[in-house]
Amino acid sequence: MQTVTLKVKLLSPNKGKLEKMVRMLETYRKACTWFLEQAETLNTTSRAKLNRETYHKACELFDLNRATLQCAMLKALSAYRSYLSRTKNGKKSSLPKFDRIVPVMVRQDCYSIHQLPSGTWVIKFPV
Repeated sequence: MQTVTLKVKLLSPNKGKLEKMVRMLETYRKACTWFLEQAETLNTTSRAKLNRETYHKACELFDLNRATLQCAMLKALSAYRSYLSRTKNGKKSSLPKFDRIVPVMVRQDCYSIHQLPSGTWVIKFPV
């Protein structure tokens, strides 16, 4: 399969979209933190177990679409696995914190590319 990389210039979002994006970033960061706490509490690095035990509660707590919520869970599990690996190897480590802005993972099925009648291309993200 061939991979194609596109480099595009994005237009600045309007005030309403910018506020939605900032809100989504903060909610995503909180979801990552929550999933990390749940993984530690359940003492698991299993995606299936964490999903089974926490997913429905997470859907109630966080106003994110389901795919973005699952990405937050995967990011938290990845951070937790890294922490456990460093600890196991005797390296100094502390449980990760999601204090600052966390880049949002966007799965391929979470966006779409459209061409407007004017010929302009747009990328639509669920925010």
